[in-house]
This record gives sequence, C-alpha cells and structure tokens, in this order.
Amino acid sequence: MRISDCEVHKVFVGTGSSADIIYYGAYKMMEIGKDKLISTNIPLISFSRDIVLPMGYIRLPVRIGTYPKDSQVYMVFIVVDLPSAHDAILGRPRMKALMAVASPVHQVMKFPTPRGSGEVLGNQLLAR
Repeated sequence: MRISDCEVHKVFVGTGSSADIIYYGAYKMMEIGKDKLISTNIPLISFSRDIVLPMGYIRLPVRIGTYPKDSQVYMVFIVVDLPSAHDAILGRPRMKALMAVASPVHQVMKFPTPRGSGEVLGNQLLAR
C-alpha cells in the first residue's frame, strides 16, 4: 500500500476499527511535517479502552493493489503518536467504501477495480 508516495508495509486491516489511523513514526517517514496536520481535540478510544488524544488529522492519497488492478482513493487519517507494531490501521468504514473484503486467515484483501479484482497480499514474516 502506498500512502502519499511512501510504501507502507505494516498496515493492520482493522475490521473492528471505526477510524483510519496512521502512526506518527510512519507519518514522519513521509516527510510531510506537523504543520500540515489539522488539529482536533476529539479523543479516540483504543483497543485496550485507553483514551488517546490524536496529534491531528490529514487527507492523503492512498494506492492499494498492483497495476493494472489497483485503486487510488483519498483517505482522512488520524495521526497518533503511540508505539505500534503497525504503520497504519485501515478501518471498517474505508473497507466498506472500497468494497473490500479481508481474510485474516489467508492474509489477503480483495477489492473491485475497473480492470478486475485487485488484491493485497499479507507478508507472513512481517505479521509475526
């Protein structure tokens, strides 16, 4: 998956997440700068039920899949400065908008494109 022209490998497909999240470590690699973040004071509730205050949010281009069976969309990411094994979380609303279906068992996400069914394959070594 490419987010803002940066290859992002560790994306958690969060079927239980209602938000699209990008962790600050991955955001820094994109060299966009904190000044581009839109501030927000709306807290998030983490998977562990902790309250998390985001750094802000930003709209970024995202490309999923491999040409010619790829899709490009713009996504609003909430940026959080927390330690994580992942670079980003793709939430349930975005999955629905992409009409994507994820199979964690098979480590694959499929979605329709004008040129047929696109897919993103997981990496077993990165998933450990």
